[in-house]
Amino acid sequence: MKTKTVCRIMKALEAGDIGRRIGASSYGEASFYLRHGETLFAIAQYPTHRVLLIVDTAERYQQLEYKETPYTLYAIEEEKLEQFLS
Repeated sequence: MKTKTVCRIMKALEAGDIGRRIGASSYGEASFYLRHGETLFAIAQYPTHRVLLIVDTAERYQQLEYKETPYTLYAIEEEKLEQFLS
């Protein structure tokens, strides 16, 4: 995915234009809040940059927690994301 596309997605998530924020402290809790057709994303804040991550497995979520990086979780319907990108 191109950098401009990732930046567009992050801005839209943070503005509430697509997806919804999930306030969860574990992968199990976050996956409980997911609706059918949604994927879990995270925006991780590093000292020099921000990263958009797909957190679709417990292992990926653990890697995010392991790095002790501040992050915000979002649920995005795959169909809505495709519409947004088209």
